[in-house]
Amino acid sequence: MKKKKWLDLTINALSLVLTLIVLLLIISLVLERYPFLINADYSFDVVGCSMLPIQRTGDMVLVRRGIENIEIGDVICFKEGSKLIGHRVVEIQMCPNIIMFKTKGDNNNHVDGWIKADSVVGKEILLIPLGLLIARSTFFLIIGLIILLILIRIFFSLPEKNVLVDLDILFLIIILAFSLDRLWSL
Repeated sequence: MKKKKWLDLTINALSLVLTLIVLLLIISLVLERYPFLINADYSFDVVGCSMLPIQRTGDMVLVRRGIENIEIGDVICFKEGSKLIGHRVVEIQMCPNIIMFKTKGDNNNHVDGWIKADSVVGKEILLIPLGLLIARSTFFLIIGLIILLILIRIFFSLPEKNVLVDLDILFLIIILAFSLDRLWSL
């Protein structure tokens, strides 16, 4: 009897963790397509390691257009050639007709130099930490856990309930499909 209770607690804990991960992924997908829901104008995926440990490759940032309310310490997105960069503002200079920002990546040893206001896309207003979840090794772990949970639910839950399809199993299959879809889109 104790073994069954321990198994149920473990399954419920894993189900909760996987559900939270999937909710984070679903929220990120919604905000990626509809950033206006939180008063943002753009969403970008982080590439590179210049802002470690705050931002990782695969994290998503939501950006509000414009240079209003940018202060020292804020992270801004700016264009450098064809690249889009997000770095922290370390100094602001206001000349008579132009505003310029000096930025630096948190993980960089050097300052970027002066960025003209017309190169600034906007200020980052939200960071969704997906970098650890999107790593392929993590996805394989999540997928493996989901398959294990499905098998455990099938062999231990269904015989007792006498139902055709357990909702937990259906939910886990949906999570599995979602995870596989995200993995293939990497």
